[in-house]
Amino acid sequence: AYADQMADADSSDAVCAIISLKDNDQVYAHCIDVGVIFQTTYFEIIKLRGEKSIFKDEKEAMLASFLHDIGKAKVPKEILDSTAPFKRNSKEMELIRTHPETGAKMLASMGMPDYFSNMAHFHHVKFDSTMASSYPKDVKDDDIIFETRLLALIDAYQALTAGRSYKKSWTPPAVMRYLDATAGVEFDLTLWQQFQQVMGHYPRGSFVKLSDGTYGFVMTVPDKDVLRPQVAIVRNADEEDLGNQYLIDLAVEKDISIVQDVDAKSIYQDKALEVIANINIA
Repeated sequence: AYADQMADADSSDAVCAIISLKDNDQVYAHCIDVGVIFQTTYFEIIKLRGEKSIFKDEKEAMLASFLHDIGKAKVPKEILDSTAPFKRNSKEMELIRTHPETGAKMLASMGMPDYFSNMAHFHHVKFDSTMASSYPKDVKDDDIIFETRLLALIDAYQALTAGRSYKKSWTPPAVMRYLDATAGVEFDLTLWQQFQQVMGHYPRGSFVKLSDGTYGFVMTVPDKDVLRPQVAIVRNADEEDLGNQYLIDLAVEKDISIVQDVDAKSIYQDKALEVIANINIA
């Protein structure tokens, strides 16, 4: 679908760039995930802010966020495929850090809207741009649009929840706690609060252990108490998978609470998404 939309723009460079991204499964999967999360949260957040979208429609919003890392198509494949982290001032990291500017130029040459280029160019700029991890340098706050600020936050969220070939993934609630601790420094505090309101303290799909010993997947983002979502119970206190799953609303069941967020992959391995998809509440 992405390639079709880019082909509509009559840009062979765009199609070649997407094909290059697809050569690296991790980068391509990251771009897809970021696009989905951005599209899902962006329109809810601008409603909270009382603002209008700069995008023509939801598809364009997803496409713009999907293309944020298109500059990595010009980074040598052996660097992107590396299973080891690079030192901050290494030549490899310097090459990786060229991808925002490269991507912005690519998108501009394809005739994409200016906000596409802005999102690609500045999605690694921290709220406190003096941080060593913020790049490119010497960027004015006014140069960065709101959509790019949100993309930067989602980019960090996805990277931590998905992990890297050299780094274990974090659970979504753990990432939310980390981002909360860095809000106001790495990310705009007001934007973070709005993102948290939409995503919840325990994002949908989080695997959690309850105080009664059962396990389940978070199904909703509460309107009031963020610590008390609805949870689909899939595993009993004896750590046995349930044939008859059931839903518990922690906003109603006040004597039960979440005591721990758990990595679903540690229990279900690669079948975690399959388990979520097959939840059947009678």
